[in-house]
Amino acid sequence: MISVTFPRQRISTFLPLVVFGAVLLVVCILSGLLAAVLPWWFVIALFVLPLVAILAIVAPELGLVFLLLSLSGVLPQAMLPELPLGPGRILASDLVIFALIFVAAFKLRKGLGVLAWDWFKPIFWLLALSAIAIVVGKFIFESPVKDVLQEARIQINWMIAPLVLMFISNRKRLNRFSIGIVLVGLIVAVAVVFQFATGKQIIANARVEELLTLETRYTDVTRSTAGGGIYFVLFSLLYVLALLFVRRVSVLIAFPVALILAAGIIVSFGRGIWIATAFAALLMAYFVRGKGGVASVIIVLSIAVSAALVGLAAFKPQTLEAAYERIVSTTKEGAGNSSLGWRFEEAGYAFSKIVSSPLVGIGYGTPYKPLIRLTGSEQDVALTRYIHNGYLGLWLKLGISGLLVVLWFSWRTYVRGLRMTSQSSDSQTKALAAALTAGFTVPVITSMTQPEWLAPLGVAYFAMTVGLLSALDRLSKDGAGGK
Repeated sequence: MISVTFPRQRISTFLPLVVFGAVLLVVCILSGLLAAVLPWWFVIALFVLPLVAILAIVAPELGLVFLLLSLSGVLPQAMLPELPLGPGRILASDLVIFALIFVAAFKLRKGLGVLAWDWFKPIFWLLALSAIAIVVGKFIFESPVKDVLQEARIQINWMIAPLVLMFISNRKRLNRFSIGIVLVGLIVAVAVVFQFATGKQIIANARVEELLTLETRYTDVTRSTAGGGIYFVLFSLLYVLALLFVRRVSVLIAFPVALILAAGIIVSFGRGIWIATAFAALLMAYFVRGKGGVASVIIVLSIAVSAALVGLAAFKPQTLEAAYERIVSTTKEGAGNSSLGWRFEEAGYAFSKIVSSPLVGIGYGTPYKPLIRLTGSEQDVALTRYIHNGYLGLWLKLGISGLLVVLWFSWRTYVRGLRMTSQSSDSQTKALAAALTAGFTVPVITSMTQPEWLAPLGVAYFAMTVGLLSALDRLSKDGAGGK
């Protein structure tokens, strides 16, 4: 009888290859079977979500970047399927947040004290008021549970703030996350410019339409928006400019990036965004370099905006004229058929409801204005609950306490961000704190005409800002800012 023995070293090398091949074969077979039985988007999700989970475990800050990317609407919807849950639904972004919370529960080593609760007091109050708004909407005003949950689920995005703080534990992760946000801003900017040039919508919930300014319709100019995703574009622009001013990035890199980001903001043709972004850029420059920084940012932005306008005019020749008229029309708004006129009418409906329930509001899911048939779809019903003024919306839905908490939240964040900027000795930390503080003022301003405090991306942007500022605060106190 002849016996054959194999060296242990060869077996130990060969066995993992056999196991990997067997697993790969099983995965291929299962993929084919699943594709024949399940919807194709569900099969894609089965592979994408585990990859995201692995990414969140290995580099959780990159998992946060993926979350912001999924919220921005630029990823194909087939990659982000929705799961039905009773009368409502769970979005892919919600699943990613739950997954990141699960990962954070295992990675948290220092106890809950690491969360720096003092930064998040206003958020806790807003979540508590949201719970009350659910009760008010469902049981007092008897609103459909589907509508109540649809508005309430937006508040889960506040969890981004503590997740950022928990995951950004050192300088390397801070740098990766900051660069990741800039990449998200660039992707969104490129997407809105593509929509502008082609007229094809690729961003979920974006507006791609002919530009209408007062009575003038520009058939050659497309208005391309990104919803709340535009805030990641403008923050990226502010941060790149701040890094340029503190000489942490070269002009050869900063200028083309700023050019793309500026183009993305221009094609939105949002006057509020334009004005607020210009104000934030001047504010950021003053925080970083004083009066000299203000002059520098005026020069840099003038060059970048002019170059972007010339480039955009190559696709749409009327762009320069349309942009000029868009700015000038700001002083002419107010007629009954204008967007500003409609907002005044909308505010009238809101005030009548606020007077009837000023303390607790009307809760989530409760309509406050009459139904107007525009599309003949369910969207018309949703518009009876939609309000442009975010501050009126807070008072309307959460009561007077909701408005007061947000004002307190805004003031605290601004003061603390400004203090951190002025006291920081590290140039990169100073640049990031300045960009975050100045960028925070933009949705605070635009919430006068946009419901950012009640919108998914608006809440996500506010939460990201506070989370990063709290992480910077902790790193500076722990002496880990340079590690």
